[in-house]
Amino acid sequence: MHKLINALSAVVKRGEQACLVTVTNVRGSAPREAGTRMLVTNTDTVGTIGGGQLEYQCTRIAADRIRAGTMVDDSFDRRFPLGSNCGQCCGGVVDVSFEPVTAECVRSLREELELHEQQQQFVVAIFGAGHVGSAMVATLAGLDCQIRWIDGRPGIFPERLPENVLSIRSDDPAGEVANMPAASFYLIMTHSHSLDLDICDQVLRRSDAAYSGLIGSLSKRRRFERLLRKQGLTEDTLAQLRCPIGVSGIPGKRPQEIAIAVAAELLQIHATVANRATNKTEQTRSKIVHAL
Repeated sequence: MHKLINALSAVVKRGEQACLVTVTNVRGSAPREAGTRMLVTNTDTVGTIGGGQLEYQCTRIAADRIRAGTMVDDSFDRRFPLGSNCGQCCGGVVDVSFEPVTAECVRSLREELELHEQQQQFVVAIFGAGHVGSAMVATLAGLDCQIRWIDGRPGIFPERLPENVLSIRSDDPAGEVANMPAASFYLIMTHSHSLDLDICDQVLRRSDAAYSGLIGSLSKRRRFERLLRKQGLTEDTLAQLRCPIGVSGIPGKRPQEIAIAVAAELLQIHATVANRATNKTEQTRSKIVHAL
């Protein structure tokens, strides 16, 4: 969403007419969920609401309004039966809103993003800026997450990074673990096994990681477990370490293949964590309502 908000801000700054297209409601099967957004300008689109014909029709409606100079009017809504209207096999019904891009629209989206990040934060610490670490950043940067990319070697990071990536050059990478928020995701893949071990020790001692992943084989895991036991870590704590990392069934060892397998695993775990948080919030609200 950061990319979309920046694009919206640029449109407002230039004083251009543009349209924010938002999926407001979904019934039945549909390509994307409610809350999905796309920006349509005179020359470009940013984001996607998915669905092929659905997106094509919405883009055309927005572009026609912009060309006619009428996108400064109030918002309007359209309903799209995906089967009869769009010829899509999903068969669901999607409600879509079309609204002019204004400073108030951008401000509202920023507030929504801040609330979303507070409720369902997805913070990933990637230790190591080698080939696999770089592939991980490239893969995860396109997701709705915040990445802290940590390495101790000078000049290791590229000059330009995606907006949701913060590079941290530290003489004490393991010490950066203490600066991470609770429920963070950790990927440990540095150039040094001894450094990996120090970082693993710090992550596991925190006991609040959503994911503690160490790149390597089963033999590396066993070796690390022996060393970490000597450092006082319990079996329950060691059970939190994931090594090897990534979803099963992807045997490739190229950096991009590893990155895709690991990103899939992180998404699975993040979805589980987010669902638990949502259920907990709903249960709390229910108790409050009954108490009242």
